[in-house]
Amino acid sequence: MFNYSHENSWKVDQVRFEHFGGSYRGRGRLNWNPDRGFHLYVVLDRLGSPMTEPVDIGKLRIRDASEWRTLRMRLEGFGRAMTPQLILRDRFELLSPKPSLDLHLPSILFVRSYPQQERSEGFYGSALFYVGKSLILPDTIEVETHLNKKSLSTSAARQGIEYEDETVKLRGWEESKGFIRMEWRLCGDTWTRNDAWKYAEGINTALSFLSGRTVRLLERTVQRGSKKYFQRCKKEEPVYLGVFSLVPRNTQQPEQIDSRDLIKLADFFTHGTSEAFVAERICAQMAEACRQHTRGGQELLSVTTLEAALRTLTNRPYVKKISQSRNLTTSLHVFQRKYLHKTYWDKPFKRAIRAFNNLRQRHAHPDWIEEEGGGLSVPKLEKSLDDMIYLSWFYGYMVKAL
Repeated sequence: MFNYSHENSWKVDQVRFEHFGGSYRGRGRLNWNPDRGFHLYVVLDRLGSPMTEPVDIGKLRIRDASEWRTLRMRLEGFGRAMTPQLILRDRFELLSPKPSLDLHLPSILFVRSYPQQERSEGFYGSALFYVGKSLILPDTIEVETHLNKKSLSTSAARQGIEYEDETVKLRGWEESKGFIRMEWRLCGDTWTRNDAWKYAEGINTALSFLSGRTVRLLERTVQRGSKKYFQRCKKEEPVYLGVFSLVPRNTQQPEQIDSRDLIKLADFFTHGTSEAFVAERICAQMAEACRQHTRGGQELLSVTTLEAALRTLTNRPYVKKISQSRNLTTSLHVFQRKYLHKTYWDKPFKRAIRAFNNLRQRHAHPDWIEEEGGGLSVPKLEKSLDDMIYLSWFYGYMVKAL
């Protein structure tokens, strides 16, 4: 569509949306910068009846679904585009006699029409991911250098991935340092046209889980009949999870991706089952724990992840006056019977419960004592770190079991 790393600008022939009981139409400019995202500026006209009800700007409230708006645009020479859902209620400039909008957006969805192509088997898609520090991909790409049609040299770099079975065909390569391009074809009755679009998110979550970082989905493309859908997102630096990584790894070695693990996880996350939802929440919660600036915040998010995951999977909301330890143990046994079926997990489950109770007690009865026995003493901090690392790994095995 257009090079990700290059800045771009489009004339907006028309933008339209409904708001405040009226219809807004306008023109303007849409600019793209990979580090800053999209900047949209449009001058608007309000159509329809004038506003009669008062509008409270900045009033504290709970936002509901009726407040979300999507701006639809027609770009000169570039088809149509849509913004992500926005809250426009507090935009004072929409109440002006000459309304306008000046927005900074993290992503835009483009839709372009092409001549109808021959229908082929399966659903196709592609995506670009930013992984930061390079990953080791499992397959080899050979590069041959020629001079006047004569071969000079052949070099090999371990920077590709290829997988194919009856339902999935995937190939990927490192497009430039830190950027990985993936292309796929989904075949069979288990896949739908919408899955080709969601598969990019599935790969993104799978790569994040396996590599111990928050991989960034920068763009994705699918073709549906005569229309091509293309989403472009602002570049953000990955968050490296470190001790909160869900997969044990040698920190001295670069992460290596296994193609079969990647395919299984991408399939799992794409199909969006209730188990996949819980697994995604586990990954997101541990990434959020890593972002915390205080040890207390990291511990609290780490320990509450286990309870939240088990309560959701077993449909056991909190009930007052029931022993939390007993409830947790019961939920773990239900999880074990349903997803693992192995007595090998008895000891790891007991260790996870101990880690959970240790961290929970630190926050139920906190202190700021640095001397021996205090919550901020070196032995207690080392113990809490061990518990957080163990729970992180335990969550990783839970995700694989799901």
